[in-house]
Amino acid sequence: MISYVTYDVDGNLTGAYLQDLQDDQAGAFILASDSERANWTAYRANAARDGLELIPATLPPPGLTKDDGEVAIQAALDDLARAWGYDDIKSAATYVGDPFARFDAEGTALRNWRSATWAASADLDAAVMAGNATAPATVAALLALMPPAPVRP
Repeated sequence: MISYVTYDVDGNLTGAYLQDLQDDQAGAFILASDSERANWTAYRANAARDGLELIPATLPPPGLTKDDGEVAIQAALDDLARAWGYDDIKSAATYVGDPFARFDAEGTALRNWRSATWAASADLDAAVMAGNATAPATVAALLALMPPAPVRP
């Protein structure tokens, strides 16, 4: 009885065995330790097909997650609105059309910036998903890709 694994033409392992070598497996097998056999799905055949190598870990692509990016963008929008004296970006947008010119102008500027920022975020998401762009690695890099904050009217 021997410990071995079998592989396909691409070197992907197809099974792990503790038995006498079967005739139909004699052309594509590699002797394996008990540990390798027990964890055979973590391995592939090496290029020479005379040993095993660990399959490299699949890492997530670099960059912020979509959720982290959305939280960062919302925080930036709300922070500027608060700096201008509003509760958040949503409350600032309620002043669009206000009879007081200052509130109307500020609400309009913040609402337009909010819309442009979320549109830019959606465009970036689509480009990343299509493989045409890489997700920014940091919040600062993400925010640098968004439209600049408006100047207070």
